[in-house]
Amino acid sequence: MPRYAIRGGDVALVCDHSVPPEQLYKVEWRKGDTKIFQYIKGRKPPFIYHPMSGAELNKTNSNERQVQLSHLDFSASGSYSCTVSMETPIFSKDSDSKDLTVIEPQDDNPTIVFDKDTYEIGDILQANCTTAPSKPPPHITWLINNEKVPDHLTKSFSPSGVIHGHGYFDTRSYSVKQLAIEVSELHVGDDGTLTLMCLSTIPGYVNSQESYADRRSQSVQIDIEMTEGPVEAVADEMSSARWYLSSTICLALSLLTLTYL
Repeated sequence: MPRYAIRGGDVALVCDHSVPPEQLYKVEWRKGDTKIFQYIKGRKPPFIYHPMSGAELNKTNSNERQVQLSHLDFSASGSYSCTVSMETPIFSKDSDSKDLTVIEPQDDNPTIVFDKDTYEIGDILQANCTTAPSKPPPHITWLINNEKVPDHLTKSFSPSGVIHGHGYFDTRSYSVKQLAIEVSELHVGDDGTLTLMCLSTIPGYVNSQESYADRRSQSVQIDIEMTEGPVEAVADEMSSARWYLSSTICLALSLLTLTYL
């Protein structure tokens, strides 16, 4: 069973068991403590469908092995489990409960805003990322050159705007997160830029290989101007001093030569 499902879509809840068909007597599906579906061997018809909030039971695709929920809404979110009963010997076994969350995904990529186009080594790069609205609100992760930025260099803000649907439970909201980091030479690529990415996901970020129920991103290339560091500056000063000393000696020798003549 998937952990997340899209609002308006379908989801199949599979009751995985190894009971042989001839010994299987009953399979019962529950949402929380409420029955939503039963299969009873020998009953005509063998299936009993119980009304539930937030979804419709798809009778065509529901059987003793699985239940399909269609036209999902937020109220279909919850904990689901199944119970398998044997006829001979008489025995029942409950499955572990699995959580399902119905989400309204983002409909656009996040937006990145920063204060200038070009930075120098030592500058503070400050940027804001704002996501499109969703339910639940997306989780924002900042990455520089595909490396996750440490959390202590970021700050989340509670958005003041909430997008309302047809009812209270339809509310969607967006997320905002700020980044503030000192630009160093380690951030600069061979082309003189760094890549800044805002990644907005449901659920929260784990790693770049993880699969997400909802994933959006925005990337920008930022130009970095390489300025002279202390070592280069000292070297230039020493070179200038040597040139000045050499010029002075040459001038003195010229004056001595003229005096002698």
